[in-house]
Amino acid sequence: RRKDVILFFRMLSALIASDITISEAVMVLEEQTDKRKMKSVLNSMRRRIESGDPLSEAMGAYPRVFPSMVVSMVQAGELGGILDVVLKRVSDYLEKRAAIRTKTLISMMYPAIVLIVAIVVVIFLVVFVIPKFAILLRGRKLPANTQFLLNTADYLKANGLEIALGFACI
Repeated sequence: RRKDVILFFRMLSALIASDITISEAVMVLEEQTDKRKMKSVLNSMRRRIESGDPLSEAMGAYPRVFPSMVVSMVQAGELGGILDVVLKRVSDYLEKRAAIRTKTLISMMYPAIVLIVAIVVVIFLVVFVIPKFAILLRGRKLPANTQFLLNTADYLKANGLEIALGFACI
């Protein structure tokens, strides 16, 4: 949906810069879009524009598609007579914002994967490796942290399925 909105602003800017009326430009974009929801939004916007509403008001009726800041920028462009320039800037802004969002998601993936791998490794060690050493250490006086680790391994081995199901339900 974001890509559709960015493309809408980029193409609307080009159409308005070539002296096509806003209503005609929205109609052209409505005909060109493949997305049913976007087509419906553009159809409604075109009808509002043809009934006398400014473009910013027509966009303002769809806050889930057009953010309020973007609507305000379009309104400023309408009042200043530089709508095509503002629409180009809006598309540039939305593209940069989408790129930042993508980079943020990608940069968060690596730590998440490392965390998941670390948890799996710790579970493997606690459930499979530590119990092997426990056999050798049974009956001896052990430091508190070692005894805690062995007790944790025993608990996880005995209740691992219930714990896994509990996390799966969350």
